[in-house]
Amino acid sequence: MKKQVQGAFAYADAVFSGEVIEIRESSADKYNFIVKFKVAKSWKGESQPEITITTAKESAMCGFSFAVGQKYLVYAYGLKDALSTTNCSRTTLFGNNGDVKYLAKLERKKAGSN
Repeated sequence: MKKQVQGAFAYADAVFSGEVIEIRESSADKYNFIVKFKVAKSWKGESQPEITITTAKESAMCGFSFAVGQKYLVYAYGLKDALSTTNCSRTTLFGNNGDVKYLAKLERKKAGSN
């Protein structure tokens, strides 16, 4: 698992945990949802109190199925104002997630090298 987390972290433009506070249809694209998070912790990317990402509406289009009020660990891709995720990323419900332990190790390692 360590290699998968390491690879996903390296590839992602933002990695954070947070609670979904809003899901709405994209006004610019009928195939996507816009998902707004209240950020709890950010491991990569710009640290902000809220982050908005997009995902496809349908799982067949690689969309991730988010639910308002649930907490997730999100691996997002793209520019700061145009982040997105898919069901093929390591994005998952937060819960008891081994990724978080490894991300904490990465964070400590990075802090130790500064």
